[in-house]
Amino acid sequence: MRRSTALLTLALVIAVGLLAWRVWFAPRPPLPALLTPTHTLLNFGDVYVGTAVPASAMPRWVNSGGVAITVQGVGVAGPNAAGFAWRTNPPNGPFGAVAPGGSTPALMVFFTPTAEGPHTAVATPQAAPGGGAVIPMGLAGNGRYQIQSGDLVFLGGGNLDPGSALDFGRVRVGTPAPGATKRFRVTNLSANALRITGIDFVAVERAFTLAAPTLPHVLNGSQSVMVAIDFTPPAFTQPPNQKKFTDGVTVNAETVTDAAQKHRFGTALCGVGYYPADEPERRC
Repeated sequence: MRRSTALLTLALVIAVGLLAWRVWFAPRPPLPALLTPTHTLLNFGDVYVGTAVPASAMPRWVNSGGVAITVQGVGVAGPNAAGFAWRTNPPNGPFGAVAPGGSTPALMVFFTPTAEGPHTAVATPQAAPGGGAVIPMGLAGNGRYQIQSGDLVFLGGGNLDPGSALDFGRVRVGTPAPGATKRFRVTNLSANALRITGIDFVAVERAFTLAAPTLPHVLNGSQSVMVAIDFTPPAFTQPPNQKKFTDGVTVNAETVTDAAQKHRFGTALCGVGYYPADEPERRC
C-alpha cells in the first residue's frame, strides 16, 4: 500500500471515530416535562348528601421530566365535577413554574355530593400550551342520605324519610333553642346488647345538636331508641337573608360483650335559617 493511501485511510478512520465520539458523548436533550399526581385516585367513600368532606390526603403533581413546566391552576371535569372542589394548602399557595423534581402546591380536595349515588370526576393541572404532559387524578365518592353498618338500623317511626335528608324546615335566626326538633328511631337488630357510645356531626359550622338520648345508652336485643336532633340556626352575614345549613349525624355503637364489633346508623340533615325579609322562601 502506498504511503498516501495509508495516510488517507488513517485520516478517514480518525474522522469517523471523532464523529462517533461526538454523537455518543454529546449531551442529550432533556426529557420533556411530565406532571404526575402523588395519588392516582382520591376516593371519599360514603358522604352525606349536601355536606362537604375533605380528603384524608393532600395531593400534588410532581414534575418527573427534565424541563420546567408552568402551571396556572387545576381544573375539575367529568360527569359530577360540581361535587368536587379544591384549594391550595396553605390557602392561596402560588402556582407557576414547576422545576424538574419540583411539585405544585398541595391541594385540599373536598367532596360535596349533590345527590344520592356514585360521583366521579378528574382533576388535571392547567399547564401552559406546549409545556409538557400532565397526568390527571381520579376523584370518586358516593352520596348517601342514610348510612348503616352492623346491627343498628332505622326501621320506621319519627320524621325520617329514608329517601331524603331529615328536613327541619325554616327557622328564624335568634329563635330560642331548640328552634326545631326532629326525631327518628333506630333499632338493634341483633340478639346482643349494643352500647351507643357517641353521636357525631360532620359540619364545622354547628347548627344541629343532640337532644336525646343521654349517652352512653344501652340497647338490648331488638330494642329501639328515639334519637332527637335540635336545629338552631346560628347568625350569619347578610345578605342574603336566608341560608341553608346541612349536616350529617351518625349514631355509633359497639357490642357490649365485644367492643371491637362496631355498629352505626346515620342520616343527612338540612334546615334553613332566615332573617325576616320580603323575598321568596328558600327550602331544603
